[in-house]
Amino acid sequence: KQHSGGLGSFLNEVTQTADKGEGAQVAEQIVYIDIDELESNPRNFYGLRDVDALAGLIAVSHLVEPLTVSQKSDGKYMIISGHRRRAAVQKLLDEGDYTERKLPCIIKTRGKIKIEQEDGEIIEFDEDAVEMLNLIASNRGQREERTVDEKLQEVKYLETFAKAIYHQKNRGSRGRFRNFFAEEILNMSKSQLQRISAMEKLTDKVKAAIDEKKISESAALAMSNMTAEDQDACLKKILSGRMQNTAEAIEKFKNRQK
Repeated sequence: KQHSGGLGSFLNEVTQTADKGEGAQVAEQIVYIDIDELESNPRNFYGLRDVDALAGLIAVSHLVEPLTVSQKSDGKYMIISGHRRRAAVQKLLDEGDYTERKLPCIIKTRGKIKIEQEDGEIIEFDEDAVEMLNLIASNRGQREERTVDEKLQEVKYLETFAKAIYHQKNRGSRGRFRNFFAEEILNMSKSQLQRISAMEKLTDKVKAAIDEKKISESAALAMSNMTAEDQDACLKKILSGRMQNTAEAIEKFKNRQK
């Protein structure tokens, strides 16, 4: 492989070597910002989970890992990475279990990224797109578990970026795009990427059952070519104990529906 660091490594490489135009990023320093000056990113699609557990750890250790933010035109700061940390500290402040209002932050300068393609075309990612790339890179690196919808959103947003990198001028041999996207950008196998993509066909109820570990991914994927009505009916049978939570049992269910 040319790369083994995934999205974060590619972002670092492209940020340093591509034409970024105005607003080039400068050396990062940790500054302390009042919690009231930190605003949630409206484009953040990751849920706030396990806030209580994180709040408990912060209450004991009094340590908060630096948040990543960008400064807004009104002087306040938009969170790129650290929504859970802010929520946990806010919980402790509201409950009177914490007094430190200033959180350690790394300020990223908003800037564009331009990537020259093999045919000479310039692909430009504006400030919002670069911010979203950094948001995804941070969350993929810090979250051990993500919901089905979060994984689907990641694939959706990253595919355009991956194509620009894949066709970057002077990049050399890369193999097939889907392999490149899976292995070099997402740090997973092509089969894992195919499994995630297939989950887009699942109903919201089936996705929720996967997230809550009430049904296995392999069983759910066996439903992906079924109608929404049949998926939910199949799920109901599994949750009630009338059907096994296996792909084999679901295949039998599908055959009976024909």
